[in-house]
Amino acid sequence: MIYFLSPFYNEEEFLDKFINDLGKTANKISPKNYKIFLVNDGSQDQSLKIALSFKKKYPITIISYKRNKGVDFAFKEGFRKIFKTVKRQDIIATLESDNTSDLSILKELIQKIRGGTDVALASCYAKGGGVYGTGIYRQVGSKVFNYIFYLIFPIKGVKTYSSFYRSYNATNLKKAWGAYEGKLIDIKGFACMVEMLIKLSKLPLNIEEVPMVLRWEGRQGKSKMRIGKTVLGYWSIVKELFLKEKFGSNGIVERARKKFQEKK
Repeated sequence: MIYFLSPFYNEEEFLDKFINDLGKTANKISPKNYKIFLVNDGSQDQSLKIALSFKKKYPITIISYKRNKGVDFAFKEGFRKIFKTVKRQDIIATLESDNTSDLSILKELIQKIRGGTDVALASCYAKGGGVYGTGIYRQVGSKVFNYIFYLIFPIKGVKTYSSFYRSYNATNLKKAWGAYEGKLIDIKGFACMVEMLIKLSKLPLNIEEVPMVLRWEGRQGKSKMRIGKTVLGYWSIVKELFLKEKFGSNGIVERARKKFQEKK
């Protein structure tokens, strides 16, 4: 079974296209053996109504709550729900719901996991990837932060740290979730995906990238990411997973390693 997980918040401009394109692609990759989990993070527009309209067409489960709680909370709710039913050989894929996740590489992301990879990342900075349709300041800022994370938290073969678009071995992801005592995601906002990747990289897991061309021109509406909040989140990652771990005042990574090994 393949579980597709995507949060959304006030995305009525393009949610129809996203769900329909994902459903068609999933049907080609794994006919009748997939489920789509959509998390409505307190949308105030017609997004929830649009998502509900697809329930008869595709195997969709919708998790919904009234107040916007952030992408970190949305992912945690989605993962917890999926973890209740996952079995061996299952795969989880996470995607942005704003049509920036290139579905043409989704099959390769899934095949990576079937071939023995634990985490496969869609990477616009890997050889063959790229970014088009966004401003120079956003591109430079993204490259700078990804490079900083690469210097502080080097992961062999990984150049993109911040993308939501990934696939996972569901069994090992659930095991890692337990090893971190439910705190695989602990930092607020969009930085939570960087935090999650770094924490997974500290465990004996195989992580690989799949090149992707990120095309922002296909996106409609304004980005939900708040730059200031995201930068503070990045600083929290450095503080909690580098400074505190290095100088012995945290220990969450070492505890997780031991628990992960014990569960093998």
